[in-house]
Amino acid sequence: MRLFHAAKGLPVVTLAEGGYAGKLDDFLFELDSLAVLGFRLRAPGFWGGARGVAVGNVVLLGRDYVLVRDEAIVEREGQRGADTTDRAWFSDWDGRKVVARRGVDLGAVEDVVLDEQPSVVRAWVLDGGRVVVPGPRAVLAADSVIVDDERVVVSIGEKVDTAAWWARVAEILAG
Repeated sequence: MRLFHAAKGLPVVTLAEGGYAGKLDDFLFELDSLAVLGFRLRAPGFWGGARGVAVGNVVLLGRDYVLVRDEAIVEREGQRGADTTDRAWFSDWDGRKVVARRGVDLGAVEDVVLDEQPSVVRAWVLDGGRVVVPGPRAVLAADSVIVDDERVVVSIGEKVDTAAWWARVAEILAG
């Protein structure tokens, strides 16, 4: 599992050519299932613009770089229009409020936990390293994450991205 902000800005390298395709910038996900659909890259060079890669073509979201199959799957901005109905970019959710149904403000989304082969948002990370696991008790609304009860937000009590923090997150995700 990886924190997206730890992966953001990593170089994206093609497995077939060993070429540099750009830097990881953002990801698109489905609002209902939280499935990751693809990534936006910042292409190399001053005039590089944005590029995209479908999640199925990502081999590894690694510690030092992101591996994609080959450069042919990296599309330039404007090549294909994407319907964003029921989908969102993470950058649009970064900083959104997390509230309980009773109106208690629980903090803001600061990051997300993704798999190394990113297929789904596993958890929302709030300010202070607290975690909310998506599911029937924690759902996305139009402009916030709404939880049934404040106890759904789990305080881990460790600095984010330490070994102890990850061990606690794995324990929470395991159920």
